[in-house]
Amino acid sequence: MTQSDLPFQKHSETSRDAARSKRGDVHNELSRVFWHLATCADTGSTDDETQRALDMIGSTERPRRIDLTAGGIVVDSGLRRSTCSGRAAVVWTIPVERREKAFLEALVDKLRVEAARKKAERKTASENAGAE
Repeated sequence: MTQSDLPFQKHSETSRDAARSKRGDVHNELSRVFWHLATCADTGSTDDETQRALDMIGSTERPRRIDLTAGGIVVDSGLRRSTCSGRAAVVWTIPVERREKAFLEALVDKLRVEAARKKAERKTASENAGAE
């Protein structure tokens, strides 16, 4: 999912505004969920566990985990664990055969984002210096 196509309820102005306001946060949230699941390795993590570990509400964490699942990075481990409410929940994991590739892709992506951020900061600083 790209940051320009975040879903929102078409009939709701506040939903549309919320989607627009999230555009800058999606990559960071996706990265946080990915790295949490990656560090859980074979143990995996339920959505509930991920939300508590990252101090992230379900309506933020779950869509990012769904993005990772849709991308084939995260899968249902076949295990179930109890949530804090006592209900059984899917334990999500990154399969061993996908971990190395996923780690490398995530690192490259993280480096690209950081380079783009630094470039934007330099451009802004240069523009501000020229305006003085």
